[in-house]
Amino acid sequence: MIRKHVRDMKQRVEAGHGMRWWDPTFVELFKHHDKIEMQIEDIEGGAMVRETSSDADVTLLIRQHAIRGVSEFVADGHARARQETPLPDGYGSRAEESSMP
Repeated sequence: MIRKHVRDMKQRVEAGHGMRWWDPTFVELFKHHDKIEMQIEDIEGGAMVRETSSDADVTLLIRQHAIRGVSEFVADGHARARQETPLPDGYGSRAEESSMP
């Protein structure tokens, strides 16, 4: 089931078909889906997913999803899945800096 889930999510990200519209981190991840590279490798008992981006803000989002989303869900179960994943500290600061005169 994990292997199918990660492949289904990869297709969703690549197509930009968002979900969890009430979750700020998910909204931003899908907004920038075209800046995310995903590689999946089957491993014993599941799958290993490697997500990367050349965009520093998108990298922050990827890490936030992994740590605050996936890892907390694994630890806390469905109660965590019903909670928002806050935007990571520093998100958007690079865009603000580059737009300053």
